[in-house]
Amino acid sequence: MSGKITPEQVAIEFQNAIAVLHPVIWEEPFGRIAIEAMTNGAVLIPSDIGAIREIVGDSYKLHYPNDSFEELSKNIERALTDSKLCQNLTTYL
Repeated sequence: MSGKITPEQVAIEFQNAIAVLHPVIWEEPFGRIAIEAMTNGAVLIPSDIGAIREIVGDSYKLHYPNDSFEELSKNIERALTDSKLCQNLTTYL
């Protein structure tokens, strides 16, 4: 989907997503997309930089170092194959 969509459509897209990648490469001060994704039941795969540390903490299982494509790839695979992990993560907040 591209272009401008309503907040209701954003929520539906997050609810229908298998996972949401959040590959931030700067010290983002507030992770609005991450919060919106998680509150709508999406599995979040965030880079470990910026406010995401405060949002998900160290125990969240799918964050990765922002410069590690290998870890990102592993986390995408985990999101696609580990349904128990995903179920636990969608009830994280």
